[in-house]
Amino acid sequence: MKSFFINPHIDILSPQLYSKGDESQNDYALTSGSSITWRDYASTKAAIVPSIVHASYYEAAKIYFKNQGVELSGYLQWK
Repeated sequence: MKSFFINPHIDILSPQLYSKGDESQNDYALTSGSSITWRDYASTKAAIVPSIVHASYYEAAKIYFKNQGVELSGYLQWK
């Protein structure tokens, strides 16, 4: 992931905020054993456009990521 953050040829990164697709809220769990944190996404020049289950979860994602120092640029909806 760290190489993606510094790659000038990547325009969008879309972290997946669900595991099954039937979640009633965003799932912010990171891959077990990963050294990447959500704050690391703040260092990229790419737009952060999370993949979420439902559009109504976007406001919560914006607040969560803002608290991590990350501005979102829209979302992709799974459902």
